[in-house]
Amino acid sequence: MKRFLLLPALVTAVWAADSMSSGDAYARFDPATTSWTCGTKLIEQRLELAKGQLRLAALRNRASGTEFTARAESDEFRFVFAGMERTGLSGDYKLKDFQIARMAVLQASSPG
Repeated sequence: MKRFLLLPALVTAVWAADSMSSGDAYARFDPATTSWTCGTKLIEQRLELAKGQLRLAALRNRASGTEFTARAESDEFRFVFAGMERTGLSGDYKLKDFQIARMAVLQASSPG
């Protein structure tokens, strides 16, 4: 059994236990659909973990209302480990835990 830990995060102030915001940016988790929604006033994406697959469920231009995914199957990641390719749609993923958290803002250092 594979375990997959998802950490959707934004630099934000807390809305509720399963959501955060910063300016017009936001991130929410919906336990009923095992999905994460992240967006701004211009664009919104929804990632969904269903039937063991992690996929892009929606990508919408909020200003025009245009939906870019039209229910297409879309891999959210791809990597090769030990000669085996893994993608969001290759399946058998289960949600073990998640966290929407404030991330530290790194300051660029000036060249010495």
